[in-house]
Amino acid sequence: LSAPGAAAVSEAEAKLQAAEAEKAEIKQLREDVKAAFTRLRTAHAAQAQTAAQTVLAYVGNALKQPDEEKFRRIKLGNAAFQSRVASLEGGLDIIRIAGFTESDGEFLRLPASGAERRLQAAQTELQVQLLYL
Repeated sequence: LSAPGAAAVSEAEAKLQAAEAEKAEIKQLREDVKAAFTRLRTAHAAQAQTAAQTVLAYVGNALKQPDEEKFRRIKLGNAAFQSRVASLEGGLDIIRIAGFTESDGEFLRLPASGAERRLQAAQTELQVQLLYL
């Protein structure tokens, strides 16, 4: 191949590798959400649906309005969050897999950018898991 042709092939290979890496990352995120939700469902069967729906509300709001700060954070002391998610085994794991991290001891926050893939993977897998309840 000529130099321009080789560069195009190399660029195409790089794009393919990036796409494969992204696919593998999404698959791993979904597997992690499934494992955390399975732990939650096993330990707290009666609360599993409410927990999943609560996390889906947080994730869905963050995806729909990514620039709205109130949807990019969760107050750890919120009574509803505590009873529906945080107090359940696996609940905080799901939120963290979705991209929320503890920032100051008071809130879980999404990073300023780059959270969309994690949020979408968590949303998709939780929706699938709800079908099995």
